[in-house]
Amino acid sequence: MSLFGNDSFDYLDQKTKKILIETRESFIPHTPYIYEKNMLEAVRQGDLELTLKCSSLMENAGKAGTLSKDPLQQSKILFISHITMLTRAAMDAGVAEDLAYAMSDSYIQTALDCTSPRQVQALTDRSLRDFVGAVRHQKNSPPYSRATRKAVNYIHSHLQEKITLKELADTAALSPGRFSHLFREETGLSPMAYVRKKKWRPPGPCSSTQNTNCLRSAPSWGSPVKVILFVRLKNISAPRRESCSPESALSRRAVCFLS
Repeated sequence: MSLFGNDSFDYLDQKTKKILIETRESFIPHTPYIYEKNMLEAVRQGDLELTLKCSSLMENAGKAGTLSKDPLQQSKILFISHITMLTRAAMDAGVAEDLAYAMSDSYIQTALDCTSPRQVQALTDRSLRDFVGAVRHQKNSPPYSRATRKAVNYIHSHLQEKITLKELADTAALSPGRFSHLFREETGLSPMAYVRKKKWRPPGPCSSTQNTNCLRSAPSWGSPVKVILFVRLKNISAPRRESCSPESALSRRAVCFLS
């Protein structure tokens, strides 16, 4: 392929020019960027009605570029772009990074297993509701200050690591003393007590028939709604007495948005 030869830049330049000419000569223009911006702003606001309206307007304002000649492959590529934008918008609105990335990964993994563009479209519609739901949940959470919120998000993103007071204070851009006072004042717990509470797990294994309940109560995910709101387990065919952690249960290919 000439892309990997010495003329790779010339090859890409010619291909770009060809696509640009075809787009300009087409009677159906590419979807204007402003529609995409409006939809993502609605996601950041946590406004589902406005998000769905903007999404509908965006679909009717033009067409996406041709990324593959195969319709299924085309829909999957566009879906990955769609999820990437939603993920960034949700994090901009304050959704914890670990949650946003977990939602993104689960959606993309599910999309890659789809066998028709119709299934991918169903995921697209569902993703708008779930990401907006995550933003709304975040906005309805306790009104922490920016410093405390940054520290809380850091804790949720590093629960499997050792977390120190200095790291949290640095994340909040405050001195350890000032940060500890502010954090206790807003959460009712000292920073390290909050860390211990989120790291704690109930003793004993959970059976495969209790996976959903175990995921619901797993404190390491922060708020219980963070997993259950966006992940539905389906047909986990483990032996009845098999034990598993919440993380291993989630890691199975048990995410199903199309049932």
